[in-house]
Amino acid sequence: MTLPLPTPDDRRAAMRGPDPWAAPPPPAPGGATGLGGAGSGPGAGRPVSWGREILAGAVVMAAVAAAVGPVLGLLWERLAPRVRLLVGGDALYLENPESQQAIAGDGTFLLLGLGVGLAAGVGVFLLRRRSGVAETAGLALGAGLGAVLAWRLGELLEPDRDEIRELARRLGDGAVIDAPLELNALGALIGPAFGALLAHFLCMALWGPRDPVRRPPVFPRWG
Repeated sequence: MTLPLPTPDDRRAAMRGPDPWAAPPPPAPGGATGLGGAGSGPGAGRPVSWGREILAGAVVMAAVAAAVGPVLGLLWERLAPRVRLLVGGDALYLENPESQQAIAGDGTFLLLGLGVGLAAGVGVFLLRRRSGVAETAGLALGAGLGAVLAWRLGELLEPDRDEIRELARRLGDGAVIDAPLELNALGALIGPAFGALLAHFLCMALWGPRDPVRRPPVFPRWG
């Protein structure tokens, strides 16, 4: 029995290969889409649960705020330079009116906040390498909330104005005392959030998970 020889049309179709412009085949039963199923992506087989995502973001926010607040507050209270006050009768005057110590406390808070925020961003990346949008937002909100807690904690550890007046009254004229710590530039509160997001984005860009590379379609051969 003699097999039929291929026609020129058959040879031409075999040389061209699959048609990239053809309609895609229908999905298999139970196949996955981007919302979960048996797909081939990194999140395949896991349906998206917004409740779980929001809960994970809330946990990250609470953990970051609880870590950033006390650490930054204690560091700021210990390391920030103090404004020196001169006792003169019933009033208090700046010992050196041209000194930069009045804004040095704000700069110290900003720099310490950046450092603590960088550490928080790296820590969240190491613990949650596949973090999503909710967890990243929780990191930013937690760092911002921690900055507010650090601000209030640092000022709470300082003596209040009544105690300063009582100390000045006991020491008398000519004595020099330290003014209570205050944060005058509230823009410094953004330091922890900025540092946390910067560190997290850099870690994700360098060592984060990668999606599988898809091969480009074969360009059709005409003729």
